[in-house]
Amino acid sequence: MRGTDLNTVERPYGGCGKCLLGVRRLSRVKLATSSPERQRENVLTAAASVGAHIIGWADDWEVSGATDPVTRPSLGPWLRDEKGPYDGLVAAAVDRLGRNVVDCLNTGYKMRDEKKMLVTYGHDGAWDLDDPADENRFTMEAWGAQMELRAIQRRNRDATVKTRAAGRPKSKPSYGFQYVRKLMGGKIDHVELHPHASEVLREVARRILADPENVTCSSEAARLNRAGELSPADHLAVMYGKPDAQPSAAESRTGVGRRASPTHAGAGATGSRQGGSARGAGGRSSHRPATTGGRRPHGSRRPTASLPIGTPGCRAVASAEPGVPPRPLAPPPRVAAG
Repeated sequence: MRGTDLNTVERPYGGCGKCLLGVRRLSRVKLATSSPERQRENVLTAAASVGAHIIGWADDWEVSGATDPVTRPSLGPWLRDEKGPYDGLVAAAVDRLGRNVVDCLNTGYKMRDEKKMLVTYGHDGAWDLDDPADENRFTMEAWGAQMELRAIQRRNRDATVKTRAAGRPKSKPSYGFQYVRKLMGGKIDHVELHPHASEVLREVARRILADPENVTCSSEAARLNRAGELSPADHLAVMYGKPDAQPSAAESRTGVGRRASPTHAGAGATGSRQGGSARGAGGRSSHRPATTGGRRPHGSRRPTASLPIGTPGCRAVASAEPGVPPRPLAPPPRVAAG
């Protein structure tokens, strides 16, 4: 809204009847994304348009729209009345509440039945689900969000089937594995175990299976953080030659970012396929000490002038001498024409 200072829209709960909770969600968080900032601005604008203010944020990053809002890590406790009083929800769009018609309608009717406000950016005023026109529009926007989710899921399934039928790997390598190219910048020849990450997973699996009552995925994630192990996303960025990066301005303001998570440790408990030797002769870990910085995204696949070991197109050749780090395999020389 013009003439409104959005910084004043955030205030503590005051019992005025318009103390709303800001809802943000993003399925994939990357370093270059600006969605958290845009969602924040849209939420503040929507709250100001109805004379309300924001008392807190329910930020669900790396959460699919197919997840039931009641079970989401940040929004769920508010909907279950475990976080304190609030007078309603405000989101940047209906699809930020969820991408399922039933879930969206359940959330909307919960707000209606509890006499709370439901506001989204782009809709004039608060949603009134007792009004047939508003109810139909809300249902149509939720239906559109669900159709988009189904289209995304169908494209992903088709791409997976096609790449598997062709014998090609899809997307980024899972933690504990790495792609190997015979030529720099060429196609992926095969997939092999990463010498260090695969050993981390096996150690996690051994510890959990040996004492499942006292050793959990969460405790292993905490141990890996203390040991300075990189999270899977940070490890992937380092493996692809991305330099250490500080959190972006958006992450600093929105709190987007993470360190090693229970997913990191949980992969080891289920990764039984990752057998074999842990580390080659003279093999060197590509891990670096973990920082408190934000989550680093998947690196560029384009080879750079200087490629560290583990970078696509640069396979490590183990040294026969102990203590000597491996050297990268140089690309084949070009043959002059004629």
